[in-house]
Amino acid sequence: MSETGRDHKKIYECWRDSDVFDEAARAELESISGDEEEIKDRFYKDLSFGTAGLRGVMGIGTNRMNVYTVGLAVQGLADYVNTYEHLSGGRIGIIQNSDDYTPVEGASVRSAVIAYDCRHNSPEFADQAARILNANGIRTYIFPSLRPTPELSFAVKALGCSTGIMVTSSHNTKEYNGMKFYGPDGCQMPDKPAGLVIECIDRLRDENDVTGAFKKVRIMDPEEARSSGLYNILDGEIDDRYMAALSELILDRDSIEKKKDLKIVFTPLHGTGGEPVRRVLREAGFTDVTVVPEQEKPDGDFPTVEQPNPEHPEAFELALAIAKEKDADIILATDPDGDRHGLYVRDRSGEFIRFSGNMSALVLLEYRLSQLTIKNSYAIDEAGMSDPSSATAFFRDSAIITTIVSSRMTRAIAKYYGAAVIEGYTGFKNICSVMTLCGEQSEKLSRDKKVYGSVFGAYRCLYGFEESFGVIPGDYARDKDGVATVLGLCEAAAHYLVKENKTLCDVMAEMYERYGYYRDGQLSVVLPGADGAAKISSYMNGLRTDRPLESIAGLKVLQVKDYESESFIFRNAITGNSIFNPEVSMPKSNVMVYELEGGCWLAVRPSGTEPKIKFYFEASGPDGNEVDEMIHRFKKDLAGIVIE
Repeated sequence: MSETGRDHKKIYECWRDSDVFDEAARAELESISGDEEEIKDRFYKDLSFGTAGLRGVMGIGTNRMNVYTVGLAVQGLADYVNTYEHLSGGRIGIIQNSDDYTPVEGASVRSAVIAYDCRHNSPEFADQAARILNANGIRTYIFPSLRPTPELSFAVKALGCSTGIMVTSSHNTKEYNGMKFYGPDGCQMPDKPAGLVIECIDRLRDENDVTGAFKKVRIMDPEEARSSGLYNILDGEIDDRYMAALSELILDRDSIEKKKDLKIVFTPLHGTGGEPVRRVLREAGFTDVTVVPEQEKPDGDFPTVEQPNPEHPEAFELALAIAKEKDADIILATDPDGDRHGLYVRDRSGEFIRFSGNMSALVLLEYRLSQLTIKNSYAIDEAGMSDPSSATAFFRDSAIITTIVSSRMTRAIAKYYGAAVIEGYTGFKNICSVMTLCGEQSEKLSRDKKVYGSVFGAYRCLYGFEESFGVIPGDYARDKDGVATVLGLCEAAAHYLVKENKTLCDVMAEMYERYGYYRDGQLSVVLPGADGAAKISSYMNGLRTDRPLESIAGLKVLQVKDYESESFIFRNAITGNSIFNPEVSMPKSNVMVYELEGGCWLAVRPSGTEPKIKFYFEASGPDGNEVDEMIHRFKKDLAGIVIE
């Protein structure tokens, strides 16, 4: 049901009085009787299907995460899986105006893998989702306890499943939970398949019966699900295979052995990262790892932090205290579902320096490309290339995948090493969709025994990242991986200390000297509820019509790219040439990018999953002090923006 013309009070009353919902649900609704604002917030819209799934505050209502809204979404996913067959390239969902999907013919077996994190109700939502899929004839594999999101992505590919579900709300506060839906490539569903899931959900709805859709959700009895063989609990094999895949990413085992006593402080922020990070560091050879004891155990209340987000410096207070006491070399964190990371590094003076998401991703990128250059003969031989004598032969057909709001230092680094850069919209569903599309093209070339580089899109995707502390340092999975990133940063720290007597701070300083100074920033304005959504929409409309930005931070706007009206064609961000042949475009998106004087830029986009609007900005140049001053002006100007 659309928000336009929606009678939220009537819908509330239908829910409160319906026998579809259990007594506890109806009692919760009765308890808010007379609270107009609460009723409006719970019922002014249906919980939106945003970044490949659902995310919202837990509670009873159409705009809440509960067994009813979750059940409806999973039933829609089941109908989608049983209705559509994925064609070549179709699962990517980024090629516009093409018939990427066709109805399933025949009774092929469908399957799904399900994982969950530490949040309240996550195990219950996971079990419910499995039994709904079972009732629709879909075999499920569910982890026996909490696992990180990247392992779920890995498992979808490893098990050859039709889809995957991760029950998580990432780094949101404790009131939230959510679900991410995955395609058979292990990538979060991009827009086109997600749109088909939404269509399947909408087919269950009845405009004349507000609660009728919930009666159409099929769910299997627990005993029947298990006895039928449809409901399966995974053993430790996938854990072992995931760890083996991360181990294969290591490029310099010698430095780890020589610096195995690297002093590491780690916090999982009460989430899923604790066990896998400890295991991967232990198996790599690191021996001095201290886990913040107050934040070690999974806890959906996140009692030591206001928000369990490694993007926020406040989340590191306990880790910093321990690191100072132990004179640690490096501090790392993962968020509750283990896909994001955070980083502090001790510099020469003994001070702990916070790395932004761009900085940590770029210093790891520099390390991996430099090591692949040294080992290019080995790497090229493994890739089956015809010319193992030249590093450029390897990197010429390799790509770094990032986003339009991530640092443009990426372009300078890639150009130095001879690699391509492919930029897309924010979100790892977009980054990893490109990885899959490149992989499909490369597989085709391999089958046809053609030389790499002879056809557009035949790129090996070496690395993917976005500025919000998300990195995938290889091609083993299709989502950002905080566990792998922690391993990679510890390896890089050990390597530079052993081989060059440098900290990661020293390496970052050298990168600025080589590539130029790049400083980035971000401002988020939170505007919750129906009124907030209206304000965000009005602000974006104003930017496009009667209130355009003509300058920011004293810098003139040179060009405006409005991706709501402008097609986004994938190109090599360094050369400007099309990446794919024929040209591949992404669906239009509510994003505006302003190119400013001096190579600076600003991007504005509403969040797809949270009630906020985000401003991203970056300044660059040869003089670090001047770049810092520009960033200060950005922050001052943006802080004065009023959204009403």
